[in-house]
Amino acid sequence: MTISSPSNSDPSSNMHLCERIKELGYAPSKTVRLYGQKCEILSDPFMESGNVTIQVRTQQEIRMLRLPSTILQMALKRAA
Repeated sequence: MTISSPSNSDPSSNMHLCERIKELGYAPSKTVRLYGQKCEILSDPFMESGNVTIQVRTQQEIRMLRLPSTILQMALKRAA
């Protein structure tokens, strides 16, 4: 499956994609493991520089994380 870049999509498609990602459990107050770290999600998914991003709290810091393409693939499959 090929993923079209979210930056090439229209704003309503980006909102739809972010909603699907929230439905997968990437929503505020949820805890997930990303890039080998346990993270508490602090924000809804949002578009930043053409990437779907969330704000998280790890044991060391609060930071922005770009979501991996595998999560985007799952969200796009679910939307289809």
